[in-house]
Amino acid sequence: MKNKVHKKLYVGSDEACFTWEEPEWAVVHACKDPCHKGAVGYSGSLPKDHPNYLKYEEGSHLYLNLVDPPHKPLFFKSSFTSALDFIKRKIYDNKVLVHCNEGLSRSPSIVLLYLASEGQIIANSSYPEAKEEFQTDYYSQYRPSGGIQTFLSQNWQELL
Repeated sequence: MKNKVHKKLYVGSDEACFTWEEPEWAVVHACKDPCHKGAVGYSGSLPKDHPNYLKYEEGSHLYLNLVDPPHKPLFFKSSFTSALDFIKRKIYDNKVLVHCNEGLSRSPSIVLLYLASEGQIIANSSYPEAKEEFQTDYYSQYRPSGGIQTFLSQNWQELL
């Protein structure tokens, strides 16, 4: 299911995922398994020096190697900036779906970050302030893991 968050920006889970070209859609796949693994063609883990270790873009799809552990952040800033750049390039001509496995943590965090930075739609002075507004006014299902909350709190200003 695709949940419209703002204008042409949607959040979804694996159920909303599609990997084929769909007119008027662009997709950020914010999950290692199954999307990044399937697109790049590997099982297990990629070597960190692989050219597509963090991301792989093909057509209207961006595949991110993102895992979301409950407490320890295992994220790279470049993964989030790549997602923001992709959304910024695609949103004028397309609807953009950002999905992760459950549609609760990674994908809505990317959308929140987009709305706070590029879109300047929600408050951006701090992650807690943006999170509260996002949950209240845009996506009540937002349930970020402890790891992603720590990462966004520590890197908020740099990611904007």
